[in-house]
Amino acid sequence: MGSLFLSNTYAQHQEILGLIFTFTVPYFMFMLYLGRQANERLRAANEELDRKVNERTCELAELEQQSRLILTSVGQGLFGLDEQGKVNCINEAALNILDYLEQEVHGCSLLPLLQHRDHTGKLRDPSSLPIIQALLKGEPCTNLIDTFWSRNGRCIPVEYSCRPMVKDGELKGCVVVFSDITERQRMDSELLQAKETAEQASKAKSDFLANMSHEIRTPMNAILGMSQLVLQTGLDRKQRNYIEKVNRSAQSLLGVINDILDFSKIEADKLELEEVPFRLETVLNDMSSIVGLHAEEKGLELLYSLPPNMPDLVGDPLRLGQILLNLGNNAVKFTEEGEVIVSAEIAQKTGDEIELHFSVKDSGIGLNEEQKNKLFQSFSQADSSTTRRYGGTGLGLAICSRLVTMMGGKIWVDSTEGKGSNFQFTIPFGTQAVSEPKEDLHFLRNRRVLVVDDSATAREICSAMFESFGMRVEQTRSGCGALQKILEAEDSSDPFNLVILDWRMPGLDGISTARLLAQQCKNEPPHCILVTAFGQDFASTHGEGSNIHSYLTKPVTASSMMDAVARAFGASRPIATTRKQSSLRMESAIEHLAGAEILLVEDNEINQELALDLLVSNGMTAELAENGQEAIDFLNTRSFDGVLMDCQMPVMDGYKATQLIRQNPQWKDLPILAMTANAMSGDRERVLEAGMNDHIAKPIDFEDMLAKMAHWITPSCPRLKVKGTAEQKSDKWDWCLLVGIDVNAGLAVCQNKSSLLYKLLTRFITNQAGFTDNYLAALRGEDFETAIRLAHTLKGVAGNIGATELSRLAMELQKITEKRSIQTKLVQKARQIEVAMEEVVAGIQALKYQVEKQDIADSQEGASFATPKATPAIEMDALTKELSLLRSQLADDNTEALDTFSPIKADLSELHGNSGLPDSIECSLEAFDMDQALEQLDELLEKLNIAIAIED
Repeated sequence: MGSLFLSNTYAQHQEILGLIFTFTVPYFMFMLYLGRQANERLRAANEELDRKVNERTCELAELEQQSRLILTSVGQGLFGLDEQGKVNCINEAALNILDYLEQEVHGCSLLPLLQHRDHTGKLRDPSSLPIIQALLKGEPCTNLIDTFWSRNGRCIPVEYSCRPMVKDGELKGCVVVFSDITERQRMDSELLQAKETAEQASKAKSDFLANMSHEIRTPMNAILGMSQLVLQTGLDRKQRNYIEKVNRSAQSLLGVINDILDFSKIEADKLELEEVPFRLETVLNDMSSIVGLHAEEKGLELLYSLPPNMPDLVGDPLRLGQILLNLGNNAVKFTEEGEVIVSAEIAQKTGDEIELHFSVKDSGIGLNEEQKNKLFQSFSQADSSTTRRYGGTGLGLAICSRLVTMMGGKIWVDSTEGKGSNFQFTIPFGTQAVSEPKEDLHFLRNRRVLVVDDSATAREICSAMFESFGMRVEQTRSGCGALQKILEAEDSSDPFNLVILDWRMPGLDGISTARLLAQQCKNEPPHCILVTAFGQDFASTHGEGSNIHSYLTKPVTASSMMDAVARAFGASRPIATTRKQSSLRMESAIEHLAGAEILLVEDNEINQELALDLLVSNGMTAELAENGQEAIDFLNTRSFDGVLMDCQMPVMDGYKATQLIRQNPQWKDLPILAMTANAMSGDRERVLEAGMNDHIAKPIDFEDMLAKMAHWITPSCPRLKVKGTAEQKSDKWDWCLLVGIDVNAGLAVCQNKSSLLYKLLTRFITNQAGFTDNYLAALRGEDFETAIRLAHTLKGVAGNIGATELSRLAMELQKITEKRSIQTKLVQKARQIEVAMEEVVAGIQALKYQVEKQDIADSQEGASFATPKATPAIEMDALTKELSLLRSQLADDNTEALDTFSPIKADLSELHGNSGLPDSIECSLEAFDMDQALEQLDELLEKLNIAIAIED
């Protein structure tokens, strides 16, 4: 049992083991298979991973190589900084520019090496550097110009930009990109120098043109003046032909010079525009004096057409006149027959602003399209044949175009070849309210007027004027037609009251028509006005004995027509023309200022004499102070109604004196008016800042001076102004002897007193002939204040006597002296003044010689024909009263004594036998030595045995 149990057990075990083996071996074999498969896959995966890692590594290496290549190739320097400001990358360009090795800067703080000093070598505050701000605040900065320093201490100008690096909102550093701009700055410097050289060359060209133009103009004026004088003498036909050609050629050359000068000023941007009130009619009157003469020579009609409601304007009348003159001269030049019409109309008006539309229309040769396209170009005319036939520089229209543009307008032309041209332009102006009352035209209302002219345009323009006067107008084109209409109207109950006759008409001319009217009218013929282009004197000579009541010169304006109508009707209140209104304003100012006590502060003797004469002769009393300190001393002793203050004087100038005067409450309201040769736009502001009330420019415009004085000054003791007798005209003043002096300008300053102008001229020789030596002496002593004052004084004095060119040169000298220009330039300008001065002085000396020669001849002639005569008692009574007044004025140190003495000097000389004592009194008065004059007067009274009452 036991062995069976064992054998069974063994068999069971064998069976179990067999079963286990049967199932286990395959399992293990399967698992081994799976292991091998997994290993194969793992190996393949590892191989793929290795391949991809290798590929990525190669890509990254290539990218890094490309990045390094880019950083190496870029021309700009680049470096990166971490948040501590240490270099974490830098390219080769930056290393080359800064002269560092990469290992020297990598991981180091670079800014203390690069930006520790500015370009001057001064230490810098690190916290102020833009790169530090980018690190601290994350603020980018671009295109900054600064300085980096290289390792060897070289200062490098750079332009750089700095941008912060931000990751996940955190600042990780910044990147700086910079360029060495040393070469660029060198090129900029060379470019700037080239620009300055070009500008200097352009200025030198403009200065040369201006100087040459002025140098040529002086002898050209002499040629023009002398040839005109020769034409007034007896010449045969051949001589007259030669001289007329000389005169015309000189005028043509002078026009060319003026064009070149104006063009050079425009090119150099030196042309300044004025903003002054003016009347358009005044500009047109100036234009007609030149263009009208040329039109008359060619037998052309020059006509003006203006609206009746034209206001007073504010702008630049000189440049407007220049534009109209250029266009008018061109119109006459290119027109052989017909008419030239200058018109103006109001294009638009807004408040105080107005835009005027001007037109200059002719019936000349006209232009084709090609010519119109290049018309306003410099140095260009219609074609080369035009240049040869008609002459000119080709600058006139270019100048007009630029002036119109500068004045804010535009210019264009409408033209048809062979049918004439119409040049048009618009310019904006300011307007000014007219203070004068409207003309009283009641005596013209509904009167009947006949306009007789062969020109339809002239008839229309005149008719429009008369309709604006409220008259009934009819027209006819001939003298015969006028006779018929007037005689028919005479038979009716509505005759013509006024006839406007053109002188030169086909058939029956104006003068003949007026004579026939006087003969054929049954009743009193109508009043006749003759319109002529040949001047009133010439027309009145031919019209003697005819029925002509007034003469009118072409071109006609509303103002001149009003004046002619008033003369024709003998109106009790003449219609005010521009000149008369100006005269009325001046008379009103003189009447207001009569009795005013004025303190004149002036250091120049010529200006002293001029101003004192103008003040005293117009009813004011004046005291003279020669500098600002003397003015203050005068004010401390007596009161004045106003002060005329020169600005540049020795001891104390006008600005300082005014500031001290205003510090005294007693004088805070005292009117102080500046009188200075500085008339630029900023000078008035400086005057007002100093505390003065207004500015009177030299040379003195007498009307402007009186108007400003009347505005600010009111006499504390007003009195009536006694009108003096007008100065007798004399032929002793041969003004043609003067060179470089505009006599009309000088006389205007002197209130048309020839004797006063002559005195100023002789004083000018005494006081200013040595100007150049005095100026150069001041330069050598580096006394620029004296040099500036000398130039300033010459500018004003020369302007007062009409030496406009000399005054201009002195103004230029003053400006460059104030700028402390190089001495050679100052000396050159002073020598230029010396040349101009010699010409002016020579002319004055020639005039002085002629006047003295004439005085000697007159005295000899008077002595040879003199006969003793008794002085009537009534004249002695009047003389005694004047002497009593004179003595009283001398005792009171009243400068009106000179005005009182002048009219009675001749009587005193006659009574005392030309002893010379009256001359001595006059010298003392002119020197304002009242005490000596009083002693001399008492001596004269004693010798003449004249007793006068002496007030205590």
